[in-house]
Amino acid sequence: MCIRDRSLTDHLSKLEQQNSGVGRRRAPEPAVPAYPTGMMPSPTGPTSVIPPQNAWQQQGARQGTVVTSPAAKRRMAMQNLTSTVKDTTGRAVQTFQTWPRNKQLAVGGGGVAAVLAIILIFSLTGGGDDQPQAQTPAAGPQASSAAPAGDVQTQAYKGNKAISVKVPAGWKRAVGGSYVDYVDPDDKLRKVRVLAESGKATPEKFVTSNAPSGLKKSPNCPSPFKSIGTNTDVQVAGRDAAELEYTCGTGDAMRHGIWRMTQVDGTMYSFFLTAPDSEFADSKKYFDVMAESFQLNL
Repeated sequence: MCIRDRSLTDHLSKLEQQNSGVGRRRAPEPAVPAYPTGMMPSPTGPTSVIPPQNAWQQQGARQGTVVTSPAAKRRMAMQNLTSTVKDTTGRAVQTFQTWPRNKQLAVGGGGVAAVLAIILIFSLTGGGDDQPQAQTPAAGPQASSAAPAGDVQTQAYKGNKAISVKVPAGWKRAVGGSYVDYVDPDDKLRKVRVLAESGKATPEKFVTSNAPSGLKKSPNCPSPFKSIGTNTDVQVAGRDAAELEYTCGTGDAMRHGIWRMTQVDGTMYSFFLTAPDSEFADSKKYFDVMAESFQLNL
C-alpha cells in the first residue's frame, strides 16, 4: 500500500515540475533562415507565405526606363530641327516683307537670300543669351502713312532736266510755263503737278506765305481756303523742305491738296497733289511715291 502511494506521489511531483518549467525543457525549434534556401525568397515574417512585392526585382534597377537607340535619337533630333527651320524661315520672310519697299529693293536679289539667312541665324540662336528676341511692333492707325512704291503703278516724269520723279502711270501729261501736270483721265479733278520756279523763299516761308497766297487767288481753289497744317520736318531729294496740307471750298465741291517744296540756289522745286476731298485718302499714295522718288540732278 505504501509503495503504491509513493509511486503515485512521485508521478504527481514530476507532472508539477514539468508544468512549472523546472523539469526538462522542450528542444527549441530551429531558427528561420535569414536568406532563401531555394527558388522561393525568404519570407518577411515567421508565418508569411506571400513573397514581398519587389522580391524578384534586381536591386538598384530603375522602373519604366525606355531605351532609345542612337538611330532613333538622330531621327528625333532631325525632325525637331526641320520643324524649327520651317517655322523660323516663315518668320524671317514675314519680317522681310514688313520692310519698306525701298529697303527691299536696295537689298537686291542676292542680298535678299543673305538677309534672310542672317535673320534665320538670329532667330535660331536668339541673338545672344542676354538679349530678348525682337518683336515686330503692332501696327497702329496712321493718318498719313507712306505707301510702298511697289503698290503704285508709275511712269517717269518728263520735263525739267534737273528733276527726276515718278508720277502715276496712265495719267495725261500737260505742260505749263514752269510746271508739268499729270491728270487722271478718269477724273480730271485729280492731278499732280511738278514745278521749278525762280525764287529764294525758304521752305518754311513758302508753305506759310507764298503757297497760301497763290492758292487763294487761283480759280482752281474755290473759297474758303483753309490750311490744315504745315510740316517742316520733311525733305526733298535729301534737302531740307517743308509741306503744306490744305482744303479749298466746302461740301461736295471741297478739294484737298498737299504740297512739298525745297529751294536750291535760287530755284524753288516743288510738287503737289490735289483731288476731291472724298478721294484724297485713296489718292495720297501717289504723292507719297513722288516724295520718295524725287531727285535733283544738279
